[in-house]
Amino acid sequence: MKQTITLLTGCLLVLGTADSLNAQLRSRQSSGTFQRGNGQAGTWQRSADRAPGSSSRSTAWQSDRGEGMRSFDRQWDREAGTGSSTRQTSLPSGETSSATRSATRQDDGSVSVSGEREGFNGNTQTGSKSVSQSDDGSYVVNKNYETSTGRSLESSKTVSRTEDGVTQSGGYTTGSGNTGSYEGSAARTEDGRERDFSFTDSDGNTATKSVDVTRGDGTSTREATSTGRYGGSLTSTQTVTVEPIEETSEE
Repeated sequence: MKQTITLLTGCLLVLGTADSLNAQLRSRQSSGTFQRGNGQAGTWQRSADRAPGSSSRSTAWQSDRGEGMRSFDRQWDREAGTGSSTRQTSLPSGETSSATRSATRQDDGSVSVSGEREGFNGNTQTGSKSVSQSDDGSYVVNKNYETSTGRSLESSKTVSRTEDGVTQSGGYTTGSGNTGSYEGSAARTEDGRERDFSFTDSDGNTATKSVDVTRGDGTSTREATSTGRYGGSLTSTQTVTVEPIEETSEE
């Protein structure tokens, strides 16, 4: 990391110490194995870097189906109230997807976000989001998006903090006029985290999804159960084994 530091007479000690702390680059590497409920197994490697105003992480995995990779890069300027991110994914099949987002903090404290995503099938999606805080401390999130195939959706939800996580509830309207409502929660547990989500369409049909992640003894197990609006359910399980994490830092 290259730096140019201008020191004023009389401020050498103060500025030198501040820049030394803020300019520190932290890196973490981890690796391990995974086992899915369908019998698929493989290995994975992950790296993460963080510096003032930026962070990045990448994950690669290998199985009998081939190799895939996912990366995420983020930059921000706290003083200016701006930020941006880029996400890319490559599957063993050769398919790729990408997404970009940019965010700006407004004068009233709200945040506006815009972004674009290209899916594995080549279709694109553009959208925007605004986040503002209410007097009771909750957050109101308004979103809308439109796809290259002509589909669109508008939604609004309220997000509230709890002792262990967050809750959310809201509604949506599609471009074709269909409406519905949804609610969810996410919380930390003693050995991991859990998340529950449900949405109900205008005909009263409800779909749900719950995710439970437990950690212990160098392993992490994720179990997800989904139920459809018209019946039927699906449960999937994945267990990941984590090798000791290597962490380095340099100034």
